[in-house]
Amino acid sequence: MKIGILTISKSEASFGANLQCYALWKYVSSLKLGECEVVDLKRPCQFEYKNPRHKFFNEIEKKNPLIKCSLKQKIFAPIHIIRNRPFKKFWELIHFSKTINIDELYKKSPSYDILISGSDQIWNFNMPFYTEVFFLSFNFSGRKISYASSMGALEVTRNHEREIKKYLDSYSSISVREKDAQKYLSDLLGKDVNCNIDPVFLLSKDEWDEICSTEVLIKEKYIFAYSLHYSEQFLKELEFFSEKYNVQVVTYGSKLKLSFIKNVKQAGPREFINLIKNAWYIVTDSFHCVAFSLIYKNNFIAVKNEINKNTISRIETLVSYIKSETYLINQDELHSYSFIPVDYSGYDELLSIVEDSKNYLKEALHE
Repeated sequence: MKIGILTISKSEASFGANLQCYALWKYVSSLKLGECEVVDLKRPCQFEYKNPRHKFFNEIEKKNPLIKCSLKQKIFAPIHIIRNRPFKKFWELIHFSKTINIDELYKKSPSYDILISGSDQIWNFNMPFYTEVFFLSFNFSGRKISYASSMGALEVTRNHEREIKKYLDSYSSISVREKDAQKYLSDLLGKDVNCNIDPVFLLSKDEWDEICSTEVLIKEKYIFAYSLHYSEQFLKELEFFSEKYNVQVVTYGSKLKLSFIKNVKQAGPREFINLIKNAWYIVTDSFHCVAFSLIYKNNFIAVKNEINKNTISRIETLVSYIKSETYLINQDELHSYSFIPVDYSGYDELLSIVEDSKNYLKEALHE
């Protein structure tokens, strides 16, 4: 049996996208059901991506900043190549298919027995990397399943609904990552939809340790502050925490020149795990940063702000698994927050969710 995974892969900037891709491939491969590979798809807003002819969601593709991406690629190409090295090294861990573009998927049906729509926000219509092929919209005679696919903020038009129903009707098993998406799709499709945990949880802490970089990146005690956007208010709160606890703040990719911040300029997914694993405390608005904080049972604050307000449900779902929302804080409330150890007494509930998710995947693949 040959299994293909279609997900966000070979992302040049997203730690989470690469890690969830690796995790799903690694876990499915460990089941030894046959050959498993990730479809190496060139997609919107990816480096060297070329716009395809197929446009099913025209109103979404009009929002797609492909021209801006293209200009950025030309201007920042030398910087991109240097920054990309740790990512390319990470990609060597994964078995990929030959590189294929969207046109080719429509011209020739992929030769898999099963195709999995992977995780991350592949079904979020508002993302610049979105393409309808993540719904396996092309001609494919094998079995289709999804695993922990995310729809983001559920901003869905009637046109989208028609397309969703058309494409997902041919799936034998459907799994999403957020509870609100589970209810929405179950009502829309009139069939059972599973809610499963992100693929990064399919691997144990020990399995992540096997690929985590062993280099000592930061020698002193530190707060790892990882944000999708380092706003002025967020930085003020970090400075407050740095002074209050007399500890260094470490960021990645922030390009900030502030006395209390040490910025890690070059890192890949393996170094990202390292920074989370060895942090004294973590302050983040990133889903996958929260995820790895949980995997390593580290202390963290998950921050709600303007940047992640449309996708906060995915973090809310995640934090609910340890039976506590104490660590999910509005950004404007950070100043009054005191760093406390995270209560992991409800961790068995999280492990139960992980086991249920593994069972779903095993059953879906064996049907």
